[in-house]
Amino acid sequence: MADPTAPNQYKFVGDDPRFTEGHFYTKNEIIKRSNCNQHTIRGRLANQREFTEDLFVRKQKIPNGGRSESACETHIEKVSAKWLKVALR
Repeated sequence: MADPTAPNQYKFVGDDPRFTEGHFYTKNEIIKRSNCNQHTIRGRLANQREFTEDLFVRKQKIPNGGRSESACETHIEKVSAKWLKVALR
């Protein structure tokens, strides 16, 4: 049975020069060597046993939540959206 007090170790399987491929690192060692935010690294390592240099790449956000400029795609949806904005009197 594994020692519950031992820190979790993560195997590096990539090409980053700051790490040696095949060696195991703790979260704190990874944070110190990568100079990344500790919350980011801890979140990305959740449920992982291995990591690569992709762990340190800033994630790109999709503009507008990944939707087209207008959520209304058809002519009917656009007309409907226009009249739904009109206040009832």
